[in-house]
Amino acid sequence: MSAVPDDRQTPAEVIGGLLAAVSIFVSIASVVFHPLRLVLLSILLALVSSAMAGRHTRLPAIAVGVGAAAFVIGMTIAVVGSRPLW
Repeated sequence: MSAVPDDRQTPAEVIGGLLAAVSIFVSIASVVFHPLRLVLLSILLALVSSAMAGRHTRLPAIAVGVGAAAFVIGMTIAVVGSRPLW
């Protein structure tokens, strides 16, 4: 027996972190491309990743925040620049 606690991550926590990272990437891409279509996908991914993350909640919380910021910035750029939202 070992006295060292086992700090291994479960597969759900690993997938949750991966989804959070993908969500951040899609959020940043949504500012440049179609803001409404991509940011809705990224926020959905961020919320699913926060449900799957378990004890590791920092990265999914950052992903939700980046998604919200990308929504505001993308919509502002689309409206001011008369770009299509879809």
